[in-house]
Amino acid sequence: MEHTQAEEYAIQQFTGMHYSGGTDVEAVCIGMGLGAEEWQNIKDDCSWLDLDEILAIERYIRQN
Repeated sequence: MEHTQAEEYAIQQFTGMHYSGGTDVEAVCIGMGLGAEEWQNIKDDCSWLDLDEILAIERYIRQN
């Protein structure tokens, strides 16, 4: 699946946060304005995220 530029950017942001040991997943979501559709489009490409990170992203999506 080809991603939009915004979706590619989101993957890059999550990659950097994950590998730098970042702990504020919600701040990353807010900073990029991540929407539910974008998350569904990139979720499989972010399979290396920890379960806690995925749950935090999905909690953010549900609340916004």
